[in-house]
Amino acid sequence: MSEQPSADVPGVGVGTAPEFRNVILTSLGSIVSPDHGDSALVDTSSVVTLVSAGFYERQAPFYVDAEQADTATRATVANHNTILKQQYSGIRMVGLPGATMTGQGAVFTRNGQLVKESVVEFTVQGRAPDGFMLSGVGGYTVPARVDRVVTAPCLLAKRPWYRNFGHWLVDGASVVALCADLIRSQNLTVVIGHFDSPKMQEVVRDTIAQLVPGATVLEHPDEEIWQFDNLQYVAPPHVPPLFKLPEALRRLRLGFLGVEERAGGRRIFITRRHAGNRRLVNEVEIFRLCAARGFDLVDTETMTIREQAALFAAADAVIGAKGAALTNIMFCRPGAKIMVLSPSDFPDPFFWDIAGQIDCDYGEVFGPVVTDKPRGLNEFMVEAPRVSAMLDAAGL
Repeated sequence: MSEQPSADVPGVGVGTAPEFRNVILTSLGSIVSPDHGDSALVDTSSVVTLVSAGFYERQAPFYVDAEQADTATRATVANHNTILKQQYSGIRMVGLPGATMTGQGAVFTRNGQLVKESVVEFTVQGRAPDGFMLSGVGGYTVPARVDRVVTAPCLLAKRPWYRNFGHWLVDGASVVALCADLIRSQNLTVVIGHFDSPKMQEVVRDTIAQLVPGATVLEHPDEEIWQFDNLQYVAPPHVPPLFKLPEALRRLRLGFLGVEERAGGRRIFITRRHAGNRRLVNEVEIFRLCAARGFDLVDTETMTIREQAALFAAADAVIGAKGAALTNIMFCRPGAKIMVLSPSDFPDPFFWDIAGQIDCDYGEVFGPVVTDKPRGLNEFMVEAPRVSAMLDAAGL
């Protein structure tokens, strides 16, 4: 893979542009089919339906021990676990000529419409997206400059939290997998984020090379504002907390494994000992318990993305503290046992949504936190008898 040719030159508004530009939050559907009927406001050059609207079903967890979760977590888990059917809208790829992008993939059209779907992770919290400032009700301002004009046709594979391994797989990599044929046929450059971590950069580039060999890749630094002659934007295949497009995950699995199922047999314990947060403080004790039942300790930090995919495809059983490495369960075969150990303040159904839709058996045990960090980031412990009970329920 190579960088965008240097012939693309920066474009700078000199003397005529105001200091800030106003943009209004607008859904992708409104941009594609505006009610006002003014053709001058239609900022699209093409609309391709990648996946029609539909639904999928999740398999209920086989085991949940939330006795030591806090009150809010217990209530959230109980609610999530009743949602066994997921509706979703059609997923479209929309051509946005003259669109501009900044921050963690925030896109606004040439007429100042900020694509809601590109920043929803910020706006649902009442926050301005990275690179923007709040301006009145439903409005934002962004510096009125352009650091680079990109003339080649591009596909955006950058989304909020893109530096996280799990979010890269379900957000960015899923878009690339879903659009692999179009990337080849339309010679699209894939736009990703700029990574400070060489390891994460390697994972992302290896993923794209696996899915679309020879694709041109361009890394966008968050602080820069880029304008595109032709930007292809795909409606998100993942919307927290409970939607991950099955077809996108299926194509991602096929891109790495070539077949839907592989022979299983391994039992793996995923260590999180090197993580900066959400560590299992009694991991050694819990691993010894699991090792007695045939589990091997695995550190995915030392593995390539291809090795991780192959490892999980060969696993009959996976257990580990809730963290990004467990996103690899998307490569597991149906019937595999997926068991997650979670802090008492972190009810996120991210991994159940993956396991449940690919017919894996999902179990979860919550344990008390032992630090005072923001919710979801705390170190925690789980009691060995509770883990034993889950393994017994899994028939392990």
